[in-house]
Amino acid sequence: MKLALPPGIFNPNRPFQPSRSRIFYGWIIAFAGTVGIICSIPGQTMGVSVFTDRLIDSLEVKRTWISFAYLVGTIISGFLVSPMGRWLDRHGLRHGAVISGFGIGAALIFLSQVDRIAAGISSIFPTTWELGFKVLAVTIGFFLLRFFGQGLMTLASRNMIAKWFDEFRGRVTAISGIAASFAFSVTPLFFDWLIVGIGWRMTWLSLALFCGLFFALFAWLFFRDNPEECGLLMDGGVKPKEGRRINQDNRVVRQFTKSEAIRTYGFWIYNLALSFQGFFITGYTFHILSIADDLDLTREAVLGAFFPGAVLAIFISLLVGWLIDRTRLKYGLVVFCVGVTLIPVGLLLAPHSYSIWVLIAGLGLAGGSFAPVIGTVWARFFGRRELGAISGLNMSSLVIGSALGPIVFSLSYDHLGGYRPAIVLGVVCGVLLIFGSLFAGNPQRKLQIEEGNDV
Repeated sequence: MKLALPPGIFNPNRPFQPSRSRIFYGWIIAFAGTVGIICSIPGQTMGVSVFTDRLIDSLEVKRTWISFAYLVGTIISGFLVSPMGRWLDRHGLRHGAVISGFGIGAALIFLSQVDRIAAGISSIFPTTWELGFKVLAVTIGFFLLRFFGQGLMTLASRNMIAKWFDEFRGRVTAISGIAASFAFSVTPLFFDWLIVGIGWRMTWLSLALFCGLFFALFAWLFFRDNPEECGLLMDGGVKPKEGRRINQDNRVVRQFTKSEAIRTYGFWIYNLALSFQGFFITGYTFHILSIADDLDLTREAVLGAFFPGAVLAIFISLLVGWLIDRTRLKYGLVVFCVGVTLIPVGLLLAPHSYSIWVLIAGLGLAGGSFAPVIGTVWARFFGRRELGAISGLNMSSLVIGSALGPIVFSLSYDHLGGYRPAIVLGVVCGVLLIFGSLFAGNPQRKLQIEEGNDV
């Protein structure tokens, strides 16, 4: 059956036909999707955190109010990401990517002028309302930034890669994750260098031009929803070598709807594990210097753990990507959960010298396995028909978890005498997730058993 192609400028054969590419267009898709993930950085926590002190100084508000604005903006965006995933299923990832580019550009322009906007509105109201307008303006800016950056842009880019690959999905998402991880690791230093050189306003405006206008045009040029609409096949039609054992975990027997997916154990254990990583890592990085002081660790040691962790993540990502293409995906989840657990374990062992090495191991295992696991699981477990709706629900959970993490750490510090209670909570949750991941079977395998085709 011939697919009905969208009319106008979003026709997949405009401005060129992917089927005429000299190489399989999926490799261009992998590159384009990786660029999309990297362009989402201004909407990620590490991209925002560099600007926090500048906003505090410019708005003349306490840090608590900026944190509150970030929390509210992130939670609201988290609740809206899930329905946006279903919208992507109906209207296409290419549409969503272009919209996300314009959206994040508008958010960055708004935030670059947020103090002036708040001051302008406040000037026509009583002075007692001034603080409220400042917090409201920043909340709106954070909401737009998180929704279009961390939410829509990341979702469209990651799902597009998953739709173009099957046999090679684990390895491709692993390579994409390595490139994105490297970009994420240098972002704080690069953004800070820009701020020192041209100021925080011009930095945000420059990012609006690159991550907004440039990316919107880039996405329209190179993004395509799936290979079928371009007259192509997943993996370029490449089949496993003759005689090689076929990985039954890759075989999709039935396309699941979102309502069917959320009734499976597999969805919830992966969703909880990935969301917990967002919860704990965001809470840890948001308070990282204060945590170092509380645990009697040097700031240099805590900050320095990220680089060797990133190096280790490169090898872990390639290993996990190779592993999940050839065997069950749950083994990749086990590696991920072990890494997520070792991070709070390393912190709990502080200030012993070996605690940093445990922390590095955790950062490497969790960081390296994150991209291949999240980039593979939803398409492999539930098919591609409602991929946006299913992965959108997961992204919504992840965003909300990342919003709650800093607050839980703050409450632990303010009311329980330090960060150790929050860290203990992280260890307990991590151990439970490791145990739960051992039973995280692919729902498609149950269908294969019913057909008598499981091996």
